[in-house]
Amino acid sequence: MADGWVDVGVVSGRAQWKEFTARLKLVDKKLRLAFNRRIREIMVPLKEEVKSSAEELLPKAGGFAADIAASRFSTSVTSYTVVFKMRDVYDLKKVDEGRLRHPVFGNRSVWVTQSIRSGFWSNPVEKAKVEIAAAVIEAMNEVIKELGL
Repeated sequence: MADGWVDVGVVSGRAQWKEFTARLKLVDKKLRLAFNRRIREIMVPLKEEVKSSAEELLPKAGGFAADIAASRFSTSVTSYTVVFKMRDVYDLKKVDEGRLRHPVFGNRSVWVTQSIRSGFWSNPVEKAKVEIAAAVIEAMNEVIKELGL
C-alpha cells in the first residue's frame, strides 16, 4: 500500500510485458488507447466482486461496509504491470487482514481494534487473477496480430 492506494499486479512475465508496452508506445496512439480501454473493461467484474465482498464481509454498523463498497476503483496500465486499485482511507491492508481500528461509540477519544472477517479484498483478487491474466494476454495477442508482429 502506498500513497493511499492498494495496488495489486495481475500480470506476470514482466520482461515480456515491459517490451510489449514499450513497443505499444511507439505505434499509433489510437491502438494504445484502445488496448488500455480493453484492460479497464477486463477489470470491471473484479470491481463488482470486491464491492460485493465488502458488503458481505465487512461490518455494516456505522455504514462501514457501504462506504468501502462505494469507494472509487481504478485500473492503470504501467510499463511493468496492470494495477487494480481503490482509494485507501481506512488502512485497507489491515482491514483485509481482519483488523479494524475505530473510535468507541460515544467517546471518540478512545480507539479500539476490532477483529472482523478477513479477505474482503484478497479473496476476490486471488480468485480473479488467473482469468484476468488470461484476458490481458489475449488482448496483448490481439494487438500483436494487428501490428503484424
